[in-house]
Amino acid sequence: TQVKSANGANDRQRDTLRSLGLRGINKTVERPDSPQLRGMVHAGYPDNESACACALHLTPVQLRIAHLLSRPPEGTDVQPRPEVATIRNGRIVVETWVNGHPPRK
Repeated sequence: TQVKSANGANDRQRDTLRSLGLRGINKTVERPDSPQLRGMVHAGYPDNESACACALHLTPVQLRIAHLLSRPPEGTDVQPRPEVATIRNGRIVVETWVNGHPPRK
């Protein structure tokens, strides 16, 4: 989902938005999983510790929530169910999203 206007963005940022098919604020695009689209997930940066990241397959190379940064363990299998990442006790925690409800804090 595009959350900011592309006004003031540099050419590389605009090219990234175009390549993903994002064409405006609050527009959402779903793409099949591929190594080209995996990358970094940022939520709540720089200091919103109540932010979360949710995905059907949460497989970023790097995950940042607020000021915390995490990487998945090497060789981690993709989970066949939705997941949500939150901050709990000063650490990023990834849990299964169960029955349409995120885990409780």
